Amino acid sequence: MIDEASQALLHKDLNELTEKDGEIERIIEEKLLNLDQMEVLAGLMKVKADINVEMSNNFTAINLYQKALLLLNNVQLTSRNYSITREQNIMELNNALSALKD
Repeated sequence: MIDEASQALLHKDLNELTEKDGEIERIIEEKLLNLDQMEVLAGLMKVKADINVEMSNNFTAINLYQKALLLLNNVQLTSRNYSITREQNIMELNNALSALKD
């Protein structure tokens, strides 16, 4: 369902975006998605990472959390609009990463 949502909302394959090295950085640098789309993508990645944590796929989860955090930090720096929800999501991602790395 997560992959279908990614395809429907962003017209991008989530697996391709997350598994291909440098793809998230390219999206940011080349502005291939607008800020709202980046937030949606980060949210989908977080959900997929949470599922991977439940399945004990910690390496995959860490990778997804890091990429989601990269996207949200970029949105936070670029957006003219403050979002407490975005700030909370960034904090949750940092906490999840810290928990997995300990």
